[in-house]
Amino acid sequence: VWKKDTKNTTDGEQISNAVAKALGLAAPDMYRNEDRVVTMDFVRGKVAQDGLRSIDAGKAKGPWARFSNSDEVYQTDDMKRLALLDALVLNSDRHKGNWMLSDDGRIVPIDHGFTFAMAFGRAPEDPISGRVSTPESARRYAKGTIAQAYRDSKIRNILFDGNFELKDNDFTPADIAALRQQIMAMRPMAKLLDKEVLIDNMLARLEIIGQHAKGTRNIIA
Repeated sequence: VWKKDTKNTTDGEQISNAVAKALGLAAPDMYRNEDRVVTMDFVRGKVAQDGLRSIDAGKAKGPWARFSNSDEVYQTDDMKRLALLDALVLNSDRHKGNWMLSDDGRIVPIDHGFTFAMAFGRAPEDPISGRVSTPESARRYAKGTIAQAYRDSKIRNILFDGNFELKDNDFTPADIAALRQQIMAMRPMAKLLDKEVLIDNMLARLEIIGQHAKGTRNIIA
């Protein structure tokens, strides 16, 4: 799949893809052809809108046939990883056409153009340009801004309550520690893109989400 956009958008695609893989999601391999062009591997499966409809109709095949209804998909470890991914990269475009149910039973995140500052062009925090962009600003806007970014309330509800407040989640402190190390390891890549501030902001958001990590079984680590 070939995609051309602005450099900021393709930077967001590249960094988000790396975070998805760090979380253990089955993100497709992505290639940066040039500043404004990315290519990703083809994914065999259905976009979520079609896959979930098949489950509810009792027509799902393969690994998805074990689900009695689509709500059960939102309780999987992959969906928890997806919710955390979107919180970290401030994804404002995770509708049911921007994730997939693969033929081998995995949730596959795709299309991360509206991440980071692309999600909030008018918000005080602008991680792409660097204006008012610090770990402290990331903390300040985390509870409201991150929660309101979600387009799918069922994904948002994995990490947030009905008042857009962070709630206890199923990740463990070990999960958070492992992910922190992997995000820190992305700093050289982000520095080459002149987007190192995005690493700092993701780490700040991970810090506040990690305060609610109450799971007893590792999902990432």
